Amino acid sequence: IGLAETEAIPVVALHMIESWLLGDKKALEIAFRVSIPNHEMPSKPEYLWGEKTDPNSSYPKNYLKRLIAKSDKRYADFKGNQKDFCEIAEASDLECMRKNCPISFEKFYMDFVNMTLSCPY
Repeated sequence: IGLAETEAIPVVALHMIESWLLGDKKALEIAFRVSIPNHEMPSKPEYLWGEKTDPNSSYPKNYLKRLIAKSDKRYADFKGNQKDFCEIAEASDLECMRKNCPISFEKFYMDFVNMTLSCPY
């Protein structure tokens, strides 16, 4: 199907995805088969930010790498890749993500729901 033949376009939110991956502690624990102490999880993952090139910054991907690396010695050299991100996303609970990422994920979720409700198909 070409774009001229459809009224909807699939969307992927690229700029916030690492923050969203930090929005569901249980999904991280399931994906990596680890236990993460509550105090290690960011309370507001959407507010994490820092220098992307500084591995010690609070840039969401860097935070995620450190979090997983600390959780189990098997992940001491954890880098994170698309497969890892997909496993986290598959284990994620939408309601948990909506609650923990109310600014961007909730908006993304509601925009998607509204788009699908208005789709005639």
